[in-house]
Amino acid sequence: MIGDTIKQLRKVHNLSQEDFASKIGVSQTTVTSWETGKAEPASSIIVKIANYFNVSTDFILDVNNSKQPFSLGNKIKKLRKIHNLNQSELGKILNVSQQAITAWETNRSIPGADTLLFLADYFNVSADELLGREPHYQTNDLNEMIDIADTFEDDVLLPKDKRVIRGIIKGYLNS
Repeated sequence: MIGDTIKQLRKVHNLSQEDFASKIGVSQTTVTSWETGKAEPASSIIVKIANYFNVSTDFILDVNNSKQPFSLGNKIKKLRKIHNLNQSELGKILNVSQQAITAWETNRSIPGADTLLFLADYFNVSADELLGREPHYQTNDLNEMIDIADTFEDDVLLPKDKRVIRGIIKGYLNS
């Protein structure tokens, strides 16, 4: 999904939705709608996004992977490219050869469990996400739940909405 790729690129570059929106000339609400899959950017905006992050439009559109089933190799390759690393650089970080990275990315072999955990930590994703499982958030902290939530009954939650929700809950608990 285009929105997932945009969100990953934005987060890797430590940009808030608002900052990213201003850099490409759209509203923060528009970025939210892309990232939640409610809308897709126009082709001219996809070009702007690709230029801003120095990636191809094919990468943003996920041309090579969109019709393929999940593969760990494709996920590793995508994360490596998002982080602007070549295979040799990732190999040095992991203390493995470039050939090992190539073998993983072409699905001829898979990294060991320790390496998978290191990759997940390095790329700031869960092991479940790295392995293609849908993320399942579990927390007992209401603040974390509000932070994790992107929508409520098909409505996109904006940062101001989350502040209002927190205020309502605090007011209720203090009464």
